[in-house]
Amino acid sequence: MERRTCRSAPADTASASAPEWPSPPWPPPHSAACCRRRRPPAPPNRRRGPHDGRLRQQLDRLVAQDDGPPGAIALLTRDGRTQVYTAGTGDLTTGKPPRPDDRLRVAGVSKAYSGAVALRLVDRGLPALDDTIGERLPRLPKAWHAVALLQLLRHTSGLADYSADPRHRFDSRRLLDFVAGEPLRFAPGSLYAYANSDNIAVALMAEAVTGRRYEELLAELV
Repeated sequence: MERRTCRSAPADTASASAPEWPSPPWPPPHSAACCRRRRPPAPPNRRRGPHDGRLRQQLDRLVAQDDGPPGAIALLTRDGRTQVYTAGTGDLTTGKPPRPDDRLRVAGVSKAYSGAVALRLVDRGLPALDDTIGERLPRLPKAWHAVALLQLLRHTSGLADYSADPRHRFDSRRLLDFVAGEPLRFAPGSLYAYANSDNIAVALMAEAVTGRRYEELLAELV
């Protein structure tokens, strides 16, 4: 029985400052955090199998894409033994390959956590699912004010999706500035369109109703 685990490698260890918010949902998609060395990994098993060549080629193609990560790593486990595959670099400064003990941002996986924080707060009575951006985040563009928390959670808000260079760090609380001048893509609640902007707005709303930082809410509620 085989189990595969694939992760993007760190983008830039030269950026030493930690992001203000935990990775979910704050870094743009496909971005990666600086790695911190912990305990050395176990020596990889060198036994080859039928999927080895294809997996290695897939990692190489991923890294070679124009919008791909600088490096990637995959762990293929068979019968309790693990083979490590890498492509590209895990450190743009040194050029070292990715390692199993690198610390990576979880990127889009974190979106479930922002939703969990919001729903735990809803269970406590604040905010309500029909609370709007206008009520909780009035500094955001007026065109967005009718968007409700439930629509953000369902990706039916119509907010434009921000785009940022995944190899750079940004203040997560300012990411919506990238699309502040853009109109809604459709009337809130009328269509579904996945947007990272929705998850940023959810977390900002959680901060607004509690007066606490998202990191604290995440640690307490999830």
